[in-house]
Amino acid sequence: MNKEKRTSFTRFLNYFPELELPVILTADAHHEFSKTNTPLPQPMIQEYLLDQSIDEATDAYDEYIPCLKIPKTDAFHGVVYFKATLLVYEYFLVTFDLEGHEITREKIGGMLTEGEKIHRAIPTISEDWMIHIVEGANPISEKKYAPTNSRAFSMELLPDGKIIYSLSDHNL
Repeated sequence: MNKEKRTSFTRFLNYFPELELPVILTADAHHEFSKTNTPLPQPMIQEYLLDQSIDEATDAYDEYIPCLKIPKTDAFHGVVYFKATLLVYEYFLVTFDLEGHEITREKIGGMLTEGEKIHRAIPTISEDWMIHIVEGANPISEKKYAPTNSRAFSMELLPDGKIIYSLSDHNL
């Protein structure tokens, strides 16, 4: 979709603080981001964060929190935001070219309650733009996390702003 942008891309980027890497996006990190970062106006959410390729829409219960901007990018801009819907919490990494057109978007972490299980994915974004993710599911009744129910995999943020999956994937 090649529609004209209505809101300032530079202004949009200003909502995302540039943080020093590495960053671990734990299940509760969004609380800290919501305390320190200014909420995004709805027109910016509509224009920059919703997936235009699938005509995504928000409802009154959806919450979007700007988290961070990836530092030291020259050919693109990368931002991470948190999206909360009913029983689903997700972190997304979206990259844009210098004019504000989306390059790629990937869900990099979050939490989902499904029946009697909680699925979690915790990403760490390293200094070299590798995104290491540990994900797993445990019964809601379990108080302790069982690493045997987990797997680890990685994504890489490339210098052109594309995100690719790493070939390494293993159970813990």
